[in-house]
Amino acid sequence: MPHCKRILLSISALAMLSFSAFAADPPRRHAAPAPLNVKITGVVTDATTGKPVASADISIVNSKIKVATDADGKYTITAQGGYSVGVQAARSGYTAQTKTTPATGDTTINFSLQPTATASVRDTAGTVTQVDVESFKFAYLVPFSGYVSSNTGNFCLADGTAAHPDRGEIAKLIGPATPQTQSKCCTLGPVMSMQVVFKNGTTSTVYLADSCFGNEVDVLGREHTTGQFVYFNLANVAEVDLP
Repeated sequence: MPHCKRILLSISALAMLSFSAFAADPPRRHAAPAPLNVKITGVVTDATTGKPVASADISIVNSKIKVATDADGKYTITAQGGYSVGVQAARSGYTAQTKTTPATGDTTINFSLQPTATASVRDTAGTVTQVDVESFKFAYLVPFSGYVSSNTGNFCLADGTAAHPDRGEIAKLIGPATPQTQSKCCTLGPVMSMQVVFKNGTTSTVYLADSCFGNEVDVLGREHTTGQFVYFNLANVAEVDLP
């Protein structure tokens, strides 16, 4: 028995020595490299005119990081570096473009965007404004609430039938919209009316259903040059041409 106790004590001592040695010299771990923040700057211009493109969205692909260009088309955005990063420039009125950078350090990426077709809005004073088609909407103003907008018109035809053509079905709006008495479309009083030329070649007199409730009926969109949203009261619009 004494011999067995000595063996057990020896084994315990060895185990304690091994544990102490392990605790004193833990396995080495390789620290993860700190993320590298890369600053990307640049300018977005119109490929046709060379002018700056304001209010373009600049985003890092596959992330939620996004900024907008200023009035001079300039931007600054930060991305996690150390690997290939995609940067996209996009705005209504232009074809989006994506470029890739190794993102190993601060860099410059400029974009030259190809413009797409625009709608023209001519007011009764003769001023013509070019509007990005993708941003063009029909809208009406609700006092103290703001605008309600849609890609489709909310029209009533002479027989009282409702019509909701998409902007893509319309070739031209001919105004200015004027108040008319049309009981089949509005029993509350006058309703605004104008001419619509459709792309299928037909022309119809339409009544702006939203004006029956006394709302101002507009068209709106992003002004192509400045990138700012503009609103046009159809009572002051002579013609809208949609491509």
